[in-house]
Amino acid sequence: MHLAFVVRGLILGGVSRFITNVLAQIAQIPTVQLTIIGDGQNYNAPSNANHVLANKYIHKLQFDYWHSYQLLKKIQPQAAIYPSNVIPLNHFGLPHKKLNVMHDLGYFEPKINAYPFLDTLFMRTFMPISCKKANTVLAVSEFTKQDIVHRFGLNPDKIVVINEGVEPIFRIKPNPETLQIIQQKYQIHHPFWFYAGSISPRKNLLRLLQAFQSIMHQIPHHLYITGLIGWDIKPVMDLIEQLKHRVHLLGHIPETELPGFYHLAHAYLYPSLYEGFGLPILEAQAANCPVITANTTACATTAGNNSALLVNPLSTAEIAQAMLQLANNEQLRQQLILSGQANLAKYSWFTTAQTMVNAAAN
Repeated sequence: MHLAFVVRGLILGGVSRFITNVLAQIAQIPTVQLTIIGDGQNYNAPSNANHVLANKYIHKLQFDYWHSYQLLKKIQPQAAIYPSNVIPLNHFGLPHKKLNVMHDLGYFEPKINAYPFLDTLFMRTFMPISCKKANTVLAVSEFTKQDIVHRFGLNPDKIVVINEGVEPIFRIKPNPETLQIIQQKYQIHHPFWFYAGSISPRKNLLRLLQAFQSIMHQIPHHLYITGLIGWDIKPVMDLIEQLKHRVHLLGHIPETELPGFYHLAHAYLYPSLYEGFGLPILEAQAANCPVITANTTACATTAGNNSALLVNPLSTAEIAQAMLQLANNEQLRQQLILSGQANLAKYSWFTTAQTMVNAAAN
């Protein structure tokens, strides 16, 4: 089967990592002839795929509505996967099967200020159209599937749940020399909590910081935060500055250093207000790092039964109490590590890729 993958304009983050991992696995399926149409930015293309590069300086709309359209018209794939929530409208005039990957519907949650205004306006306009017109919708979790059904009125039979996976690099403990380099480079204080993700309102960092502030006189822990700076962050940045003797904002760190942080941390903190899947939860579990996460949206399902401490993300008291539990109970911490490892058995990037290919072929 000739399968096209249309991708451009990515920023570093969950979607770019999703695409890199899925492409690597699809390229290993012998029945697939893979053509990637993209700009080569923030994803890795497998060497055995046909990679058609667009000029990275062309505007995204020009890429969507002209460049990729003309290429798809020329190569005539049997199916094309659109991995970033929307399909350009003129592509529906082309004969190939169209599969739309839906990561989350945070754009439809105005109270959590999940995304910048213009992005939200664009996605709220075109996501429902893309889902209704696509041949198949690929949802990254059962939660996202049900969210699509509820908000867009889609037939559930049109939606295939693909889940996500975890990269092998997180399962392998870095050698002592690598861990020592990380500790020296970032002047790590032990023990410490760890957060990795965007610095944006829906990640709920303000309540996380307030929870930590309320208990930090009771425990010796520091808090390390890494991720790309987003929008509407002044309250968060002000509190980080106030707590700078115990809270350390690292900015964006190389992905190769993430496993080291997970392995060194006392626990990973992820009380996000809204997630379509919650990939960092699996990464932490793979690295034997216990997780505190939200009991809402997809976080609880991804974390697994009894494999993480689940909290109401709107309650700073619950977040703080969970931190105290893990700080003072090593037996609980070890139990979460073991159950987290067991939870990982449900997830595989190859299974994700194979499910996508099967959906394209059917």
